[in-house]
Amino acid sequence: MRGATLTRGPAQAVVGDLRVFVHDVIDAEREGERLAKEHEKLSKEVKAAEARLANPSFVDRAPANVVAEMRERLAGYKEQLAAVETAIAAP
Repeated sequence: MRGATLTRGPAQAVVGDLRVFVHDVIDAEREGERLAKEHEKLSKEVKAAEARLANPSFVDRAPANVVAEMRERLAGYKEQLAAVETAIAAP
């Protein structure tokens, strides 16, 4: 890793209910960039899912399983977003 800034903090990835931590050798700048991109992506997903669920036409006309799936997705996006925010705030 030539030219990389190394720190002793863990990087993390959230995949569903699974959190993966990589310890000891992290390029802090790249990890920060990756987390910022992930935060932006998840924020957009949350807004889109919330907008869809706030649309009475979607909720009333879509099959119940589709609406339930969208609610589950929203909960998952929010959980992942919280984990990313925690990682960003970590020293």
